[in-house]
Amino acid sequence: MERSINDSSSFDTKVDDVRLSEPISLIGELAKIIADKTYSYFPKNDLPKGEKLVLQCLINNNGVTQLEIVRFTGFKPPTISIMLKKMESEGLVERRPDEYDLRAVRVCITEKGREEYCKAVKIVKTIEEKLLRDLSDEEKTTMINAMRKIKNNVNDL
Repeated sequence: MERSINDSSSFDTKVDDVRLSEPISLIGELAKIIADKTYSYFPKNDLPKGEKLVLQCLINNNGVTQLEIVRFTGFKPPTISIMLKKMESEGLVERRPDEYDLRAVRVCITEKGREEYCKAVKIVKTIEEKLLRDLSDEEKTTMINAMRKIKNNVNDL
């Protein structure tokens, strides 16, 4: 029988060392430090993270359905619905009826949405350059490959 991560019997309760492993600790620490340190790079009136993620989805594949945005972002459908209404009122996205399936609605990025996303990408690229400046191209490739494997393994949890 395969044990799930929520199955308390799958953990050894007699372990003396209860510290997290270094990779897990580093991932958590880095995520927090990067978020804290980079906050000031973004303007006060910057788009919320969730909206940037929706715009990223549309940059990658413009004209997707709301369900496809849900799958890409991981947010719940009601959250995306509310977010899209707000983004539409701000002129960042527009909804258009599907030309082949009149029941479906396609979400498209507007020029204003594209401009806002591009501003965020420039900031992120500046941050990335500073974070990775001491890594060789080979180290960057190794790190990216390792992170992709870890991301794929998350699905097994």
